[in-house]
Amino acid sequence: MGSMSKRKGAAGEREAAEKLNEVLGPGSTGDGSTRGTGVAGLGRRSAGLHVEVKRCERLSLYKALTQARQDASVKQVPAVMHRAKRKAWVIVVQAEDSSTFWML
Repeated sequence: MGSMSKRKGAAGEREAAEKLNEVLGPGSTGDGSTRGTGVAGLGRRSAGLHVEVKRCERLSLYKALTQARQDASVKQVPAVMHRAKRKAWVIVVQAEDSSTFWML
């Protein structure tokens, strides 16, 4: 992966962490730090969530959901957070995980 792609990915993860803090409340994503995939440093309110962040024009949704499921621990709900250029962030959770997602 090139350095431009890494910067774009890191910027997308920071932006997604800010949006989660806005939606779930301050401190929801810890210190806002990021790692290679998903949002790291998840705080108490979102600790049960594994977020795979994708900031791209064309999303392969099921591929991203599979990646989130593979990276999530057994106690985490896998989710994909996506934003295309000039569009709002969306969070996608598989239907069978939705009841657990709303209890977070």
